[in-house]
Amino acid sequence: GRKVDLPRASEAGGKEDSLSECVVNITWEAEARQAVWMIEEEAVSRGDLTKRIAVRLGRNPAVRLLVRADADLPAGHVSAVVEAAAAAGVSEVHFATRSR
Repeated sequence: GRKVDLPRASEAGGKEDSLSECVVNITWEAEARQAVWMIEEEAVSRGDLTKRIAVRLGRNPAVRLLVRADADLPAGHVSAVVEAAAAAGVSEVHFATRSR
């Protein structure tokens, strides 16, 4: 998969087990000026985010969404994931960062 360059945070938490979380990776291809979304290592289009997150939620209604986005990704692309998660019924969205 693609390497995500996470932003840094002073209090980054640990990772939970994969059954209780759904990981959305968003990488930024600067030259092409486009975002690439991956849900659990599988590419997904922006238009399919809600459907794919809802499928994952169907397997575990208590799932927590973890967003891992490149530090230089324009914020609108992160907002798209948050909106898709809300539309899919996800109640917890978390953002991954690197420890300082």
